[in-house]
Amino acid sequence: MLQEKFGLRIKIKGSLPLQDHSFTHIQVTMKPFLCSVARPSRTLPASKNVRWIKPVNFPRYPISRAMSKIAALILAPSALFRS
Repeated sequence: MLQEKFGLRIKIKGSLPLQDHSFTHIQVTMKPFLCSVARPSRTLPASKNVRWIKPVNFPRYPISRAMSKIAALILAPSALFRS
C-alpha cells in the first residue's frame, strides 16, 4: 500500500507484540511491524497531504486509541521485537 500510494519501499525491521483492541462493533488483533524506508520516493503525490512525524512527536497528533497502543510500543525502549 505504501509503495502504491506514496512510492515508498519498506524494509521490515521486526514485529512488535500483537495488540488486541475493541472497536464499538468488532474485536481485532493487530499485528504491528517496525519498518524503515528502504527506498524513498523522489516526490510524494501532490494530492496527498502527508509528512513524516518522529515517534517522539506522536502524542502531539490525534490518533486512535488503537494506534496509540502501537505508538507506545515504538517509544518504549523495552519493546520486544521479533524478526
